[in-house]
Amino acid sequence: MSRSNALRDRTSSGGAVIGVSLIGKAAEGLTLVGLVVVLPRALGPSDYGRFAIALSLVTLVSTSLALGGPTLLSRFVPAQAPDERIRTARAIGTRFLRVRLVQSAIVVAVAAVLVARDSDRFTLVATALVAAAIVLDSAATLGFQIMLGLGASTLWSFRYPLQNAILCVVGLLMYRVAGIDGAIAGIAVGSAAVATVAAIAVRERLRGVAPAPTLPEGVIRFAVVQTISGFFLQLVQRGPVIAVILLASSSTEAGFAALASGVAQALSYVVSQAFSVELPSLAARFDAAPGDVEQSVRRLAWLATALMIPVALGGVLVAEEGLPRLVGSGFAGAAPAFVPALAILPLAGVAAAATQISALRLHPEARLVANVAGGVAFLVIAAFAVPVWGSVGATVALLVGTAVTVCVSPALLPGLYSPALLLTASFGAGLVVALPTALERVGI
Repeated sequence: MSRSNALRDRTSSGGAVIGVSLIGKAAEGLTLVGLVVVLPRALGPSDYGRFAIALSLVTLVSTSLALGGPTLLSRFVPAQAPDERIRTARAIGTRFLRVRLVQSAIVVAVAAVLVARDSDRFTLVATALVAAAIVLDSAATLGFQIMLGLGASTLWSFRYPLQNAILCVVGLLMYRVAGIDGAIAGIAVGSAAVATVAAIAVRERLRGVAPAPTLPEGVIRFAVVQTISGFFLQLVQRGPVIAVILLASSSTEAGFAALASGVAQALSYVVSQAFSVELPSLAARFDAAPGDVEQSVRRLAWLATALMIPVALGGVLVAEEGLPRLVGSGFAGAAPAFVPALAILPLAGVAAAATQISALRLHPEARLVANVAGGVAFLVIAAFAVPVWGSVGATVALLVGTAVTVCVSPALLPGLYSPALLLTASFGAGLVVALPTALERVGI
């Protein structure tokens, strides 16, 4: 096969993978209607805020326990010789399963201590459900990590549509029976469902396969660094709801922050998903053609930026009038929080590109420093802004934390992306923030 034909085949394969990812995201988008429209309307701002706190904790903790996240196996497994990939996946999965069991025991122990010390604040049922959801969700993530590393992008792409659909259906039904504890039960049931799917898929794929005798060089260091880095990233992304409940002591404002940041994060995950499912194929050919591979990442970042700017602007235009109609008049006060939240969308492409290229270069320390910088910025802004502005302060902190992460990354990864791309993304975010003021000045 000629070089041009091989390149054409790889490009076609990569396009198909991204296509499957986008179909999965379209399916996830339908289920997110339940999370950001149906559930808020059914629960109301206050109970939705309590539900969102539980969901944010589950996501933050379970993601932090996922050693290396989806990047780890997607980077190291495809880089092995074809006949060694399954054995390598088995070896990494077995090692990390042991760690996951220890982590799960710690989660259960911490939950028990919280209930014992303050059962009024940490009720037995709600705390047990959150702990169970964390354990099950982290187990599911490990299974889906393994399958993505082995090229099962379709399974990975449809994980969250399935999980969200079950969460919404069970949460709504149980809320009618058991109130807020019933809604939280939906989180645990959704996690249990995808953990079951992951266990079946991994068992079928790895059955009878002996693990590789040694792990790939550098995999443990990469996993540890990525785990710490992922915690700070999730702190920025999931922190707004927790910051509001801690600093503003308002479950209603927490509901506003959850809705605004949840919609923005759901849209930004469309971008990160496209990068995630493409990583295994890029990792397999990075050593042979690093320049071509990185250029492919940058092209996808440009495309994502071009698409997300009008999406964010459109979201700001419809938020004020659309929110009361979609989720009820109780959420009319959430509209201002949507402006800084939606402003993260133009930055999603460059953020995902930084994650991708740091993984390809096996330089996770760069992402660690950038994410720590973003996390610190989030905490500082939240500490000052949330007590004063509530949900708006929380989403401002989200935007600042994201922007700091994006701007620090090029200094740590030379040649990461062009100044034009960073300026375009930054300009787009600025447009989103400035749009309400501009409309007000012209009387619209």
